[in-house]
Amino acid sequence: MGEYLRTSRPNLILSAGNSVGMFSLILTRLFCNWKTRVFIKITNPVLRPYNGTCRDFFRRLWYTPIFRFCDGVLTLTNAQTRRLRENFPYIKDMVVTVSNRYIAVEDIPDPEREYTRSPKEPKLIIAIGRLQK
Repeated sequence: MGEYLRTSRPNLILSAGNSVGMFSLILTRLFCNWKTRVFIKITNPVLRPYNGTCRDFFRRLWYTPIFRFCDGVLTLTNAQTRRLRENFPYIKDMVVTVSNRYIAVEDIPDPEREYTRSPKEPKLIIAIGRLQK
């Protein structure tokens, strides 16, 4: 992984889940230059009302460096964005709600047909988090 990051020098890394945020950030900062942007997608609440003060303290301790050294935080709901902005005010301008569109089988292009994007079409990014039915 390190060699791939070192040679490919991606412009952007998207860490697609809470549990891999720190890992993605460390790998990117170790093997890429600081121009590579890192975005963390938060899929589960960082602080949970039923966790208790002690557990929330350690979760804040864990997420603070992640949030401080990434370029943006993506959430799946407006409520989650609001909670992160309230609990981590120093990242309020970095948190954005993104659409998490479901792709149906009918949406998948025919693999036999070559697809070319017209210059007027927006760029498309596809990320696969879990391959399952």
